[in-house]
Amino acid sequence: MILSNWHVLAGASAARAGEPIVQPGSIDGGTETVATLTRMRLDSRMDAAVATLNGVRSHTRDILGLGTVSGMEAAHLGMQVQKSGRTTAITEGVVDGVSMSVNINYGDPGVVSFTNQIRIVPLPPWPAVDTEVSQGGDSGSIWLNKANNKAIGLHFAGENDPTPSAENAICNPIEAVANELNFSFLPVPCKPKPYMPYFDICERFPWICRQFDFGPFRPRLPVPDPRFSPVDTPPGGGLRGPAGGLQSASESTMSSAVHADGDCGCGGAIDERELAELIAMYLEARRR
Repeated sequence: MILSNWHVLAGASAARAGEPIVQPGSIDGGTETVATLTRMRLDSRMDAAVATLNGVRSHTRDILGLGTVSGMEAAHLGMQVQKSGRTTAITEGVVDGVSMSVNINYGDPGVVSFTNQIRIVPLPPWPAVDTEVSQGGDSGSIWLNKANNKAIGLHFAGENDPTPSAENAICNPIEAVANELNFSFLPVPCKPKPYMPYFDICERFPWICRQFDFGPFRPRLPVPDPRFSPVDTPPGGGLRGPAGGLQSASESTMSSAVHADGDCGCGGAIDERELAELIAMYLEARRR
């Protein structure tokens, strides 16, 4: 999925789930549909939305120039943060408020009164130096704790006062957004299906078994029922990760990589890397 703002992915009170999302954004001339609107929220807590990718574009969990989001945490006063935005690229700032209230006119939906929002200002020597932490077009950027790359906020607004001392960016607390829209930046662990048949690992994954000397014995272990081919040969001979992983798309509004818990396809795929480790443990136990 991709994560951005309500005013980016929806933008109107009449917006409904299933509407097409284009990349780049239409204001930048984009025409190719890359996702469909899935869930959205515009209220006193957040300006947020998620859309489900359709697979026409490649994707990455990395944020341009900043790497992969390592999780989420609450912001605190004095925290140094950074974001990668469509307009101002990578900028840094410091959290100077975690309970900001602000009224923003959204036109069609009217004025929305936000409460308990995070405010970010430039690093010192601001305001002696005129610095922009965000501008129009950066909406949907994720503010990260610079110390550990954990997400703290979803950027959605900033001031329009040209006075250097007025510069600030405003973001929704990310944990509230994730809870409301049901997503995680990290792989979501799934419980296996109750039915776990036994099958011959060496028949199912011959390329794994060639790495080990089983002798006359072959391990038969309980694993989730595979939905793909009886014999699995990884492309290019490498290890293939589990299906249902995180999905994201580079997007002109700097949408970020997320995965919907409710869409998690458990039991349909096997992580061959973990399976290879399991086989190694099996062989070690036999030697003992």
